[in-house]
Amino acid sequence: MSTILEKLQNNDLIERNIDPNNRRTIQVTPTQKAQNMKFSVETIVSNMNDYILGEFTNEEKEILSKVLLTIIRKHSKHSDK
Repeated sequence: MSTILEKLQNNDLIERNIDPNNRRTIQVTPTQKAQNMKFSVETIVSNMNDYILGEFTNEEKEILSKVLLTIIRKHSKHSDK
């Protein structure tokens, strides 16, 4: 996780600061550069979803979503060990 955050920080997309209320906690906030990219990124993601899922029925989209969420949950449990 810290490698990803470091790359985002090096690209001026996030700022990391120590929480003044809890010095063991680091606050991560998006920079103005990241905020400026938000609409473009959301548009690209939406267009890709439409392209990839365009031929799927609503039922197929729902099934895919449930399967992907299950994979994410199982991976999260496994990576916590």
